Amino acid sequence: HSLHICWVFSFSGHTPVQRAAMALRGSAALSLGFLAAGAGATTSLCPKNLDPYMGEASPFGWPVAPNEWQFSHPECWAQKYPLCAGSRQSPMNLDFTLTNAECKAKKAGAPGALATQAHYRALDGGQIVTVSKYMRSASLVGSLGSVMLKDSNGHDIEYEATSAHLTAGGVHTINGTAADAELMIVHKPKYEADALSGAVVVSVLFKKDSSSNSLFSQMGFRADGNVDDLVGRSEWKAPLIIDLRAAMKDALQGVSYSYSGSVPVPPCTENVHYIVL
Repeated sequence: HSLHICWVFSFSGHTPVQRAAMALRGSAALSLGFLAAGAGATTSLCPKNLDPYMGEASPFGWPVAPNEWQFSHPECWAQKYPLCAGSRQSPMNLDFTLTNAECKAKKAGAPGALATQAHYRALDGGQIVTVSKYMRSASLVGSLGSVMLKDSNGHDIEYEATSAHLTAGGVHTINGTAADAELMIVHKPKYEADALSGAVVVSVLFKKDSSSNSLFSQMGFRADGNVDDLVGRSEWKAPLIIDLRAAMKDALQGVSYSYSGSVPVPPCTENVHYIVL
């Protein structure tokens, strides 16, 4: 099946270089740079005496998100969260320079196959865009649509999209280079209350010239990069109806790459399936 793919990407893990990209490097053309304040990696001692939890829920199912970590100190994450030293940590580098002998797909599929199995929707007006400290993103929460995938036995499983996270500076990299922005749509199994048993993330990479994508303006980001009216705010009302169906249309028609990874921030649980567009 074209969506039942498992590429063995080279692992980049929680290195300071990778996490600097994870920590939302500014991208003025995409109007998201204000989220990146203080995101750079440093070499100082690991932070101590942090509150154990932050005041927001995790999109991956925990009612409160862990807080004893910092984006600027990824080398310290495993001290408090041992799973962050695991072998299937996300984000990963999609390394297309590897030979077939070094990296072989379990199963390949045709471009555009995901378009028939992903059903995103336009949200009602008045959607609130929230700045997520946990994901370092501009986020949306609600009933965003669904995607139908197959399990290891070939059975259809429907996953509901419950949140979307737009970051400045791509989380995943391609041949070691990060995109200018990335949209991560988090899904849970339809008949489960949350994603604790396993999440699916459909991730879309953007280049600077992608800022014409309707999603940016719908979420309140200006094409000229001016974010003066957003700096310092924790949330705002989306100025337009957010239409994920239209915003995802072109990406869903293209090539997708899939792998089994982890929650991209602590506690780094390795139960997340990624589809990168």
